[in-house]
Amino acid sequence: MLKYGRDFWLNGFLVSIPIHVVFCIQAFAALTNGGCMAFGKFFEIVFYPQLLSTVILCRDTMANYGFNEGIEAVGWGRYLKWLVAAYPVSLFYGLVLVGTWRYIRRVEGRLT
Repeated sequence: MLKYGRDFWLNGFLVSIPIHVVFCIQAFAALTNGGCMAFGKFFEIVFYPQLLSTVILCRDTMANYGFNEGIEAVGWGRYLKWLVAAYPVSLFYGLVLVGTWRYIRRVEGRLT
């Protein structure tokens, strides 16, 4: 039973990494066009919990746009902190996906 729990958390962590990488790529790509997510409304809906967690955890650290000699600049330290604050939701997504996968496998095993 202990191995099952340890494997569940490890797999949840491993699944959460690609989820968070996709979120970060979307967020970085959106900086070029000033949007929220690079590929539009679909990813805004999929990653809405991440966006909401950043608003709650980092109220003062949104993208922090400013002007630097007439060129729009991003406060990178604050922006990276914003992306890190979104990770707990990515971890939650990973745990849900692993739990769902294990449930499906368990039910599939009973049916055969």
